[in-house]
Amino acid sequence: MAAVTLVELCAIDQKANLYAPRELLEARPAILSRLEPPVDHKRVQSSPLMSRSMYDRLIGARWDRDQSWALATQQSLVAPNGARWRLAGAFDGDFIGLTPAPLPLMSDVVSSAGDRPIGVRLLELGAVDYFVSLLPVQRPGLEHLAAIPSLYPDPIQLYRVAAALPRAYVVGRSRVVPAGEDPLRTLLDPSFDPHSEVLLAQGEAASAENFRGSARIVARSFRQVVIEVDTNAPGHLVLVETMVPGWRAWIDGVPARLLRANGTFRAVRVPAGVHRVEMAYRPVAVMWGAAISGSALLAALAWWVRERRILALR
Repeated sequence: MAAVTLVELCAIDQKANLYAPRELLEARPAILSRLEPPVDHKRVQSSPLMSRSMYDRLIGARWDRDQSWALATQQSLVAPNGARWRLAGAFDGDFIGLTPAPLPLMSDVVSSAGDRPIGVRLLELGAVDYFVSLLPVQRPGLEHLAAIPSLYPDPIQLYRVAAALPRAYVVGRSRVVPAGEDPLRTLLDPSFDPHSEVLLAQGEAASAENFRGSARIVARSFRQVVIEVDTNAPGHLVLVETMVPGWRAWIDGVPARLLRANGTFRAVRVPAGVHRVEMAYRPVAVMWGAAISGSALLAALAWWVRERRILALR
């Protein structure tokens, strides 16, 4: 791994922005000052118009075309640029071919929605805080915040998603997707209320009358999140982060079943009362790999100690 990293740095990465001006590397998008603090983990969705098709339309370029394009994409927070300023991912598309279904399909729907309300519905479901576009949009549910000058012919338009769900929340009602049915059909159905119910890939439908509850993220890392929930009846905790194999859940230290929610997110059935829910990424393959690597290291250490003792006796 060290050798591969060295080759990567010396043979490939040195060619990336070899002569990029310092200002490009130090630039901070003006749009960040318009986001409600703290900026960390906010979700910003850029319109598909922020694409390579705008490459030849840049104005006021300071440097060569490629470097100016890099600055323009930073100004508009085109994915994955936002990660540089600790912004969370949204419906960014499938850059590496590893994004689990149906998230790429949801990204396509958001990109092609135009002024139709289904785009805003998915932004709300995905806990997306802000929407960025080069053209003014008239969509119910989007609150215009600012028009920011940029290297594009038109200013960058910033909108707040007014009814965006929080990153973690609790609901008292649940539906189960019948086998073979596309979950997007139900998610986009106006009768489905994502603020009070969740769509599950398995389990049992449930409904709690006069349900009340809250959820608060108290700790987070790249492979673990801890959430404190408080409900007056049994319900579901929903975490708006992608569900992939390897994630596990515990309630007050007791293993719990982790469910696929709203097509691609995570949910846990929680009992009434105050509870601490932990989700951690612990894929079996990685655990086996770590165990084998550890065993090999111990065997090598034992062999080395044995050889040293034999040499000492000689």
